[in-house]
Amino acid sequence: MKTYFTLFSFACATILNAQKKELISFPTSAEAYSLSKVEKMPMDYFRGKANINIPIYTIIVDGVSVPISLSYNTGGIKLNEVSSIVGLGWSLNIPGNIQHEIKGISDFSANPLSKNINDYEKYRGVIRNSWIDLETHKKVEDLEAIMNGIYDTKPDIFNYSLPTISGSFILQNNNVGSSIMKYDGLKGFTIPNEDVSIVRNQGQFNFKDPQGTEYWMSTKNLVESFYDYKTTLDPTLYNIDSLKINNKLVKFSYNKRNMYYEDNFIEIAHHKLTTDPPGSYYKLPPLLKYEKKLSYTVSRENLITKIEFDNGEINFFYSDDPGMALSDGAVYRKDLEGGKGLALRKIQVKNKSGAIIKDITLNQNYFETKNTNKTHEDYRLKLVSIHDNLQNNDYKFTYDEEFSFPRRNSNTDDYWGYINSLYDGSTGLPEKYTNESKAKSPEISGIPRRDREPNIKYIKIGSLKSIQYPTGAKKNFYYELPSGLIDNNGGRRIDYYATGSIEIARIDGGLTPATLHKDFVLDRNLLNEKLYVINKEAEIKDITAIFNNSCENESLPDGQVAPIEQTRCEGSISFGNNNLSGSKSQVATWPNNASSGSLSIWKGDGCHCNAAVYINYKYPVYSQAPDSHLTYYSGLRISKMEDIDQNNISNVYTYLYGKYDEINKFTPNTKLNQPFNFSSLTRRHIQGVPIGSYDVPPGFIEQYLTIQSSSQNSNAYGSSDVATYPYVIEKSEKGSVLMEFSEGDLPQLGYNRWKAGRLKKETYLNATNEVIKTVDYVEKLSPIKNSLSGYTVNPNVPYMAAFYTNFDILPIEQAYDTDLQIDAIESAKIENIKTITKEFLGDKVIETSVTNNYSDTNINNPINIQNTVIKTSDGSSSETTYQYAHEKGNQYLIDKNMIGIPLQTTVTQKQNDNDPGKTISKSEILYPTSQADANARTAGLALPVSVLGFDLQNPDDAAKAQTELTYDLYDNKGNILQYSVKGKPVTVIWGYNQTQPIAKIEGAAYNQISAYVSAIIAASDADNTQGTDQSEQALIEALDILRNNTALSTYQITTYTYNPLIGVTSITPPSGVREIYKYDSANRLESVKDVNGNLLKEYQYRYKN
Repeated sequence: MKTYFTLFSFACATILNAQKKELISFPTSAEAYSLSKVEKMPMDYFRGKANINIPIYTIIVDGVSVPISLSYNTGGIKLNEVSSIVGLGWSLNIPGNIQHEIKGISDFSANPLSKNINDYEKYRGVIRNSWIDLETHKKVEDLEAIMNGIYDTKPDIFNYSLPTISGSFILQNNNVGSSIMKYDGLKGFTIPNEDVSIVRNQGQFNFKDPQGTEYWMSTKNLVESFYDYKTTLDPTLYNIDSLKINNKLVKFSYNKRNMYYEDNFIEIAHHKLTTDPPGSYYKLPPLLKYEKKLSYTVSRENLITKIEFDNGEINFFYSDDPGMALSDGAVYRKDLEGGKGLALRKIQVKNKSGAIIKDITLNQNYFETKNTNKTHEDYRLKLVSIHDNLQNNDYKFTYDEEFSFPRRNSNTDDYWGYINSLYDGSTGLPEKYTNESKAKSPEISGIPRRDREPNIKYIKIGSLKSIQYPTGAKKNFYYELPSGLIDNNGGRRIDYYATGSIEIARIDGGLTPATLHKDFVLDRNLLNEKLYVINKEAEIKDITAIFNNSCENESLPDGQVAPIEQTRCEGSISFGNNNLSGSKSQVATWPNNASSGSLSIWKGDGCHCNAAVYINYKYPVYSQAPDSHLTYYSGLRISKMEDIDQNNISNVYTYLYGKYDEINKFTPNTKLNQPFNFSSLTRRHIQGVPIGSYDVPPGFIEQYLTIQSSSQNSNAYGSSDVATYPYVIEKSEKGSVLMEFSEGDLPQLGYNRWKAGRLKKETYLNATNEVIKTVDYVEKLSPIKNSLSGYTVNPNVPYMAAFYTNFDILPIEQAYDTDLQIDAIESAKIENIKTITKEFLGDKVIETSVTNNYSDTNINNPINIQNTVIKTSDGSSSETTYQYAHEKGNQYLIDKNMIGIPLQTTVTQKQNDNDPGKTISKSEILYPTSQADANARTAGLALPVSVLGFDLQNPDDAAKAQTELTYDLYDNKGNILQYSVKGKPVTVIWGYNQTQPIAKIEGAAYNQISAYVSAIIAASDADNTQGTDQSEQALIEALDILRNNTALSTYQITTYTYNPLIGVTSITPPSGVREIYKYDSANRLESVKDVNGNLLKEYQYRYKN
């Protein structure tokens, strides 16, 4: 399913397996390391982070790799960040999780209000309850349901990461009216579009990738939050339970539980913006000028304890396991409240005989504050080193500890939550309410506030400074703050104006005859407050009046009266001296030069028409100015990395975030993804007191500016990175690499983070700044699949697959004053259309292009590469064309989602563009076409049956195709037992519990030798479980008996023995000249000897001191 078995050279494959046990990608080579062999650290250039990843072990099943590693995030440590089971900033990284980002209300707790974008406009404006008008009554019920958490207006985002696939998805079919508790059958719609099947059943998400690999995931993490007398309990993390490939299963067990509590105080200040009008009103208690509320969370995590696979198992040991206590002798961590916090202490890999293949110990202690009376908030778990118990060496880590950490939940954080001070201030309320503030925000009398600007001096506390490798080499990390440009006049240069609109009046004729009229008055104070919330610099631009008429008289010429049998509507709109009227649908834009207006509709029959007036606004969007200086954001980015050996020779890589212009002037370029906002507008409706029996004065809106100590940024669907970098330059003594990345185009609102960070161009310069190579990456976004999302969206927004809605609902007398904002959730298939590489050699340019064409015209078919054309500078080209399950009509593979496997491949070469081309290769892999066919031919599995080769003189003549290779027989694990090359059979015998080939017999069919192989299978299974020299010798003897069997003398027999998960231990070819492979105590290949003990190869492993 993932690989097509070809067994032409078992010896080569097994020798390679013997060499694949160097699993740490950091420098751990057999030879002593010089600096040049210290690996260059991979960089996430777009995010300014180093990808620090220490592999522990990789499980490989039929070509699918499941790597287990320890990863570190160089983006900085937040004040209230809780250390993981590994240590602060570190994580145990196993690809197999879903992070559930809850937006609004969990999708498993409330149904959506509607998935049709056209259903939302009717909720704008003042909606008064009516028991007569059932449509209006239903709208009131819906608004109440939104406020009470019965309906959800924001789809959750699920981010998945698996060994072969990654991305995001939303729920596709959680429709209105469906039972909330009915999770079975829920499907995922991928963002960006990928041909991945996602279905939830019985509490598990089941994934199938385009090659048919299956994964099962279930909830492993629950977070219970308590705030303001409200409790929520939500799953936030799903982990992998199992994966299956061809009946080969990898199983993950989670038998430890980690539970802890975290407190957090939230400060709130209210500043009244309005004054009470004259008259008599029901008084509401004033909002408190200042209040402090406690929130806390309870985290319950199920921790991984074991991974089981055919060849062995990986065990994870924690601080409460015997002999695994922390350095202070404690079983539970003292940085977590609740008394049951665990730390990961050891990872051990064993084969089926119990032999230890990998044995890693994590050594930890704590970062501590300088406080005398310490609580759990004064500690943070710290990873000090990683010890390899088999190789007896270490990775050692040093951190920035020039200053001690402040206590968690102290008032020492900046606007983004990172540390900016050692002094615990008296308040967490900020001096600036938003990042757009050019200076300290206005004072609120009597309420203290704090400077929360980023501070490079303290934000580096606890960040990783260096790694010392087992080889003795060392890597150092240097950091800086992200920065943007501010002009010298105090305001950034305006790049363009963003625009929007707010509806201020509407009438709708419904479906019955009606005469409607509505007067409106602009409440400019209220409008300005609404604009303030949208953007602090938003201002009214102009007025738009819209009359929509879908009645039949809309198409009549001006002045002509509609016949009596036709539906008809007339409308008029006025605003000051501006007006429009008639039966034609029309739009008018008027200046903002009045304060009142009116709308009227006369409608005679059952058809639709309406009239509405909108205020249009604009606000500036800034970019960089030439005469600017830097302003700093938060988090950390890498500024330099250096590699040092024992002779202090260093390889230095420096990073610049920006680009050079035509005159070689460098301009920094930083995109701020998380603008902070600590302010919001709180509105309350105040009712009038009746005067006499019937005269009730109108109420008024009381408004407060509310400031909180935690950010209220509305960009809930935005990037998780504070800042990203569209242009990055990496410099070393050898030259520079200039990189350009794609950016998402919805910086404030909407969801399209998947668009950002893809490489667009690379330019390579030598040490004298001459361009020696460029690579351009051209892509296309295909939104054809978006109509399958389960949402009805605006067709004029190209990549809109779904949407979310922010409601602003204010209860007034027997009515609701409602405003809303709808924003796009985008998706598309990312097609890598072209890669153009140019190499500059003196005055010559060598250009190579790789062009991919995709099948993206049928919404029901997968989007695969149809053909790839490689063209070189001399004009010649090579084209490879592919056909998949859909093109070949194999419904059996389609049903198993095996839709990304090329079944037919054709290669054509051309000398130039005018050459019709010559087919140099064409082949087709045949699979079963039904389950019955698979049961009969491939052990019930979706595995190849045969390979066809085509006549290259007549490549389109299927009748002349010949079978080159047949896969005659499989076992129940998908292992090939017999294959034939042009009719000649080769039999493969699998041992070690069906995990390793122990014999290859050329010329014999399986049924000819099956009677002779039970002894070698039994002996190999015994060696698999016992793993002793005696059990291996018994297997060798059994294999020799097979080789010397006179009934098999006409066949070529090669035999193999193994130490499972370590490597091959012997190979005996048909000649009988056996080679013996020996390994040291750390399971590294040590020597290769012949059967007489003569040394053929020797390997020595020396590390510098």
